[in-house]
Amino acid sequence: MVILGITAQTRGFVDFLIQIKKIKEEFELALTINPNHSGVLHGLGIWYAEASNFYPVWSKDAHDYLNKALKSDQNNSMIYVTLARLYIREKRFAEARKLLQKCLGLNNPTVPAEYYNYSKPESQKLLKQIEGK
Repeated sequence: MVILGITAQTRGFVDFLIQIKKIKEEFELALTINPNHSGVLHGLGIWYAEASNFYPVWSKDAHDYLNKALKSDQNNSMIYVTLARLYIREKRFAEARKLLQKCLGLNNPTVPAEYYNYSKPESQKLLKQIEGK
């Protein structure tokens, strides 16, 4: 599903719009197989977070999926960053700060390479961006 999305984006906006429904359907299908899969829940959270840029009512769905993903795997550092970005966009800086600090405090990240190469530096960068807000 992720590869489908990236491929659609690189081929242009029209192709992306055509594929976006298929991407969501594939995530939903995966949830029927494992309703607690943190990666799938995270993927749907990202889908709704991005879609909420155009349809703000979907922001609630983004929060719901991302919080379910976090409950499913509290060591998945990427979820903290995604949810913090959503909070920052909504100007909920205290909640974003709390998530980013929690991310930085992870002792046993699910995917260490993601944590050290992306989530940790991104969390530090985002904390600096919202400093004083």
